[in-house]
Amino acid sequence: MTVYDIEDLYSHLGVFGNFQIFVVVMYTIGERVTAGLLDFQVHILSVIPHWSCVSDRCYELTQNQTFFNKTTLCIMDFDEWEWRETRSNLVTEFNLICGDTYKISLGSTLFFTGYPVGSLLIGIISDYVGRKWLATVFLFLTGLTNCIAAVLTNYTSFII
Repeated sequence: MTVYDIEDLYSHLGVFGNFQIFVVVMYTIGERVTAGLLDFQVHILSVIPHWSCVSDRCYELTQNQTFFNKTTLCIMDFDEWEWRETRSNLVTEFNLICGDTYKISLGSTLFFTGYPVGSLLIGIISDYVGRKWLATVFLFLTGLTNCIAAVLTNYTSFII
């Protein structure tokens, strides 16, 4: 068995070239920032904001209750109340209230389930077609799909 020290390993590996720098930068931007932003989305952008009444029926319904909760929204029409905050988030953009509250965490669940599965499959495929080509393609696709996801106006498209 041959024993190498660190200097011998570096001489066998070669120098850290432009492509290696490109891969490190793209991986950092494309993968780590994406995972961080998705985590941010789940904890910050998925909060159900406060709402207020804009119709007489809404005022009547809320006056008869001593504690207001999310179910109060479910018995009213969308034109009887409005969100208090003007900033939008996933809940206000896609109306993820009442029976759709499970959709708030569905996006991150699918992402974090597909992330390890995709990593395993890409690792196996890269053994056959080459790591360099496959890393470049998937890093580009990751950036492209993130840009597309930022402008989607439909929840089903957002999930896909």
